[in-house]
Amino acid sequence: MDPDQPEEGYGAMDCGDGVAMNLDDELGEDMEDPELIEEIGINQALDNSKQTFEEHNGDENEVYCVNVHPTQTTLAVSGGKDDKAYIWNVETAEKLLECSGHKDSVVFADFNKDGTLLATADLGGFIQVWKLETNQQIWSIDSSDLEWATWHPLANVLLVGFASGEVYMWKVPSGDTKVFPVGIRTTVK
Repeated sequence: MDPDQPEEGYGAMDCGDGVAMNLDDELGEDMEDPELIEEIGINQALDNSKQTFEEHNGDENEVYCVNVHPTQTTLAVSGGKDDKAYIWNVETAEKLLECSGHKDSVVFADFNKDGTLLATADLGGFIQVWKLETNQQIWSIDSSDLEWATWHPLANVLLVGFASGEVYMWKVPSGDTKVFPVGIRTTVK
């Protein structure tokens, strides 16, 4: 066990220079004093993040999906409650592309297998595909309530499941479609 990590209780407080202090040991029963807790700020979460993307500006800055580019690992995409997706440089936090046009929270944003295309989809079922070389939208469709989406691992094919139970498969950018209807019920005798 790491001596700098507390076993339970209020945890460790970062004192700088890599030194951590076990607050339970140092303050004992005083840790029950709400004024002391507020004064030393232990109710605030310790943020150890290397980078923060603050562009999502929904009610609570909620982000619902994040994915890293398959070949350019300094690029990431995020989608959120603000009905937008963004491509970021993860080292500088620079916003490289804003994918707008969605009408609901963006719950899927991911790159295809070689990173040349980006698909974004919202809860309402509006789906867009962006060509990264030009940062232009090249395909979109407005469908019904989305449950899930994913790229095919070997081809530019987008698979999407809807609340109805149907699964659609779109070849991008042609839009050729195959629909897998809701399952057929069978009875075993």
